Amino acid sequence: MKSVSKFLLSLCLAIMMLSSVLAVPSLAAEDTWTTKAPILTAKSYITSAELNGKIYVFGGRTASASTPIATVEEYDPTTDTWTSKADMPTARESAGAVAINGKIYVFGGLVNGGPAINKVEAYDPITNTWTIKSPMPYAQGHFGIAEVNGKVYILGGTYSPKKVLVYDPVTDSWLTKSDIPSPREYYKATVINGKIYTIGNDNMMYDPTTDTWTSKASPPVNVLGSALTSLNGKIYLLGGYSLSRYYNELFEYDPSTDSWAPRTNMITARAYLTAVSLNGHIYAIGGHSGNSVYLNNVEVYSPPLPSQPTAPINLAATGGNVKVDLSWSAVTGSTGYNVKRSTTAGGPYTTIATGVTGTTYTDTAVTNGTTYYYVITAVNAGGESANSNEASATPNAPVNPEPTGRAILTITLVNGIEREYDLSMTEVNAFTAWYDAKADGTGPARYTLDDPHAKGPFKSRKDNIIFDKIITFDIDEYIPEN
Repeated sequence: MKSVSKFLLSLCLAIMMLSSVLAVPSLAAEDTWTTKAPILTAKSYITSAELNGKIYVFGGRTASASTPIATVEEYDPTTDTWTSKADMPTARESAGAVAINGKIYVFGGLVNGGPAINKVEAYDPITNTWTIKSPMPYAQGHFGIAEVNGKVYILGGTYSPKKVLVYDPVTDSWLTKSDIPSPREYYKATVINGKIYTIGNDNMMYDPTTDTWTSKASPPVNVLGSALTSLNGKIYLLGGYSLSRYYNELFEYDPSTDSWAPRTNMITARAYLTAVSLNGHIYAIGGHSGNSVYLNNVEVYSPPLPSQPTAPINLAATGGNVKVDLSWSAVTGSTGYNVKRSTTAGGPYTTIATGVTGTTYTDTAVTNGTTYYYVITAVNAGGESANSNEASATPNAPVNPEPTGRAILTITLVNGIEREYDLSMTEVNAFTAWYDAKADGTGPARYTLDDPHAKGPFKSRKDNIIFDKIITFDIDEYIPEN
């Protein structure tokens, strides 16, 4: 009987342990690759963009085609499925694509085995239609492309490797910027904190605000045909090839430390693939692996989550007229900041801005005379920091100082008579305010001034100046002697 009881007890414990294991939620592994549904057509030299939570892959070249293709494929990560969309008007490979203002713009590329084109076409995913846009100033292929503050930057390429073009989709127009210090062919580009990084055999950062270039740490490998994307404040270089082999290596670049680190390799070595960041993951799509082996593979990388950022420091608040200006020190590893406000010291705070990328913010939703209390938090993929120090400010309207000095006011009337008055600047300002108001149709028809002349036996004498009797008046300000 005792043995039966012990058996039943052991069985119950085993069931409980199994239940506890099964109850543990499944968490996405970090620094790992998984496979997803393949693209519909195996191809290389493709370009891509993400819009509204979906990935779009454009053009490229297949093993069976001697010329580029015009196909468009849409990937939905929620269902892990690919769908064909309306073809591009122009078949192309080695082009560039950017999503902006609800549209995806495809720029340049190569046709018919090599010649570059300057065509620009915009795709609307909602209507599944294409629109022709203003062409690039010159043909280009194998270039870097990036979007900053609503503008599209075309950097380098095989036909003008040192040129920088800027496209404004609002005006459908182009500008030229300062040349790149060194040629960029087969380079890719991505954006971190408003700066553009062009990476291939080396690494250079472009600041669109100052139109200047800065050299950064070169990647660990010297390859062509890599893909480039950014995620969580880091840059990722994927694949490529050299004379000796095709690469499946993945390298992570940290702009805050200007350093590279290896990460887990892709499952499949490849070059001339495309890479897209979406929902905290990196999608490596297509490409080829030599000997005309064109790929339809799609692999997804889950990067290591960064540590939760530290709290910002040195928050300062300055009140102005219907505004409060805030500034604080940058936090290493943060991808943005949240601004929180209260009308009570110590909170509770209400979040008034999220995703602020700089270290300054101006709050204009304030009332003069009210004191506001602020804290800032830093955020990244690892979470949100603790609150910064609290800073307070009271916005106020500017106080106009009392005018000093005096002036001679000379009024010329319609009958030719001139009247002179020695007045303080306060009195002069009052007169001009009356005149301006009356000219706008408001206020009394006359203005009264003390007559400094011939008072005789009277205590005072007043001049009543009628508005419509004035031809002109002059003001000659002077500083009275002490």
